[in-house]
Amino acid sequence: KKGPRNAVITSRERSPRIEALLSDISDNMTRGDYNGAAEICENLLSYLPQNAPQRAEVLTKYGTIQAILQS
Repeated sequence: KKGPRNAVITSRERSPRIEALLSDISDNMTRGDYNGAAEICENLLSYLPQNAPQRAEVLTKYGTIQAILQS
């Protein structure tokens, strides 16, 4: 099984698939679906290379989600 939505990326590429998943995270957060957003974050973090520029964005969103879920 390949990564989320069969995305193929390099560490510097801004993949449309990854961008769509980042948008999905924001959409889920807006709707209050923090568990769904967290799941997407976890999937992306397990898929993205350590040096992928999107990784910092996912970590920021994931931290926010975790804080909301713990409050």
